[in-house]
Amino acid sequence: MRLKAIDLSASEIRIAKSKTAGGVRTIALSGDASEAVRALLERARALGSMQPEHRLIPAFVTKDRARHYDPAVATKGWRTAWRKLTVKAGMKGLRGHDLRHSWVTSHAEAGTPQSVLEAQAGHLSKRMSDHYKHVSERAAHKAAQELARVKSEQRAAARAKFDSVQSSVQTAGVKL
Repeated sequence: MRLKAIDLSASEIRIAKSKTAGGVRTIALSGDASEAVRALLERARALGSMQPEHRLIPAFVTKDRARHYDPAVATKGWRTAWRKLTVKAGMKGLRGHDLRHSWVTSHAEAGTPQSVLEAQAGHLSKRMSDHYKHVSERAAHKAAQELARVKSEQRAAARAKFDSVQSSVQTAGVKL
């Protein structure tokens, strides 16, 4: 990702290239995500990334037998660093792509509208978003409880209306 794609004042990043048209998008960042990007920006600046075309995570390159970070070149190898990170965090086997599944599922469980979810994830169809959703049992129980609460309120409102009409009819002296 190039520095020019990041707008922390608007808490968003712009994905300008993708394998699909749906992938080209602007992604709103949560507070936590903004803080993580801010930390990466500080690191990138310390490694020499200053220009809009420079990379957020510059590559560590060898040139003339000297190793240094090159802000114009993107990091290519993540596998070893990712594996070390997940082992150290106690999450051995976690793939970077698993985080995408988790993000989509969390939004679905939070009630994010399908159209917003698709736009943010860069999905062109509901089918693709559904592939990434793994709604938890907790969310399913919460939905069932919410439906029961709404139905109970509807029954109570209908009962109150019926009782009110029945009271009015009795006051008027009409027999049912």
